[in-house]
Amino acid sequence: MKRSFKKEKGINPTISTIILVAVAITVALAVAIWMGGIREYTIIQEEAKISHITYGLVSGEPENIIVVKFENLGTTNLNITKITINGVQKNFNLTEAQSVIKPGEESIIIICDVGWVSGKEYATDIRTSSGSIFIKKTKAP
Repeated sequence: MKRSFKKEKGINPTISTIILVAVAITVALAVAIWMGGIREYTIIQEEAKISHITYGLVSGEPENIIVVKFENLGTTNLNITKITINGVQKNFNLTEAQSVIKPGEESIIIICDVGWVSGKEYATDIRTSSGSIFIKKTKAP
């Protein structure tokens, strides 16, 4: 039994090539848009941590200080605008070079006139110009 394929019709090779190319372009565009969204999210990501807190001077003195080591772990510059200790805004010192903390850098921040007392817990709250908040709770020695 010999079978003849002359009567059966299929898709024209030109049309199948056009469909294949259209599908490939659609998939490539979808992947490009998806990757672009991921890239934008990671580029503007602020990430930092308060890695160490030291309590300076004498417990109970109104002029005592807290020294904070603050590390920028993100991909964008950080500009510290406000620091609070247990919800109370405090003055802090940064050198001019440290006012903007670049990605991968760390900064030492001196928080003035804290009046900390031994054994009490303190929440250090650092805010940046973009609205990010970084908090660390520690107990004074």
